[in-house]
Amino acid sequence: KHTANMSAVSSPQHLNINDPAFIDTLDEPVYQTFLRDLHTIFDKIQIVLIPRPQNLPSLQNWDLWGPLLFCLALSLILSFTAKEDQAALVFSGVFGIVWVGASLVTVNAQLLQSGDAANGSTGKHPLTFFQSLCVLGYCMVPLVLASLSFLLLSLWLIRVPLILLSLIWSSFAAIMFLTGSVAQDRKFLVVFPIGLLYVLLGWLILGQKTLWSLDGYLVGLVWTN
Repeated sequence: KHTANMSAVSSPQHLNINDPAFIDTLDEPVYQTFLRDLHTIFDKIQIVLIPRPQNLPSLQNWDLWGPLLFCLALSLILSFTAKEDQAALVFSGVFGIVWVGASLVTVNAQLLQSGDAANGSTGKHPLTFFQSLCVLGYCMVPLVLASLSFLLLSLWLIRVPLILLSLIWSSFAAIMFLTGSVAQDRKFLVVFPIGLLYVLLGWLILGQKTLWSLDGYLVGLVWTN
């Protein structure tokens, strides 16, 4: 098997066996392939946490391992903190919201790109369907981190600012990377669905239960200092 980056669910972008970036994984140990994939996911997480337009090409080399990992993590956290008889429903619901929502946002962006092309105007950085899914999936990272922190934080005075920060961070990163795919006068038509998807996820995260509260310890620490 041959790949230029990810080893499984990834983009087959113009592979050239003479390219130094080309990697032959036919005889490669599984653990090396796994570690390389983890390294690639970690690199893309850094790109989302510190979003810069010049880093878009790294996300254009798409993979779906990272988005799947974050979707599973969020679904597991929310289902684990739900009532026992609702855990399966919450898991499937969150999983479905993420993938169906991201797919609808992506289809919307693709239709806008097609309309721009028909009118003779295109965005600076057109994206394919899977590239857009990749971007939306990786931009969930701040929301997943917020969900993890809420396992230990129950005080709304702390939760609300954190979820707002996460929403702004996720939305800003996704908007920065995706709006370049459409013409200037259609950017809002991409921005609104992205914000709607992340606000829905943020609302679900805000209402999750706490497993072990650190609020008292944190308040005491701040008070004594």
